[in-house]
Amino acid sequence: MSSLRLVIPEYVDRQLATTAVTTGVTKQYLVLKALSDAGFEVAPNDLVEDRRKSRTKFR
Repeated sequence: MSSLRLVIPEYVDRQLATTAVTTGVTKQYLVLKALSDAGFEVAPNDLVEDRRKSRTKFR
């Protein structure tokens, strides 16, 4: 993977964040999915809905 830093309007970031939370995916997934839908080649194994590490609660 490669890193990409973007400066986007705050309202777009809020929309991405809200959609990510409500659908249970990451903002990275949403951006890659949009690029794929726009015709860019994105490998299916790179379209991972949730790359976050699971947290285990210890009691």
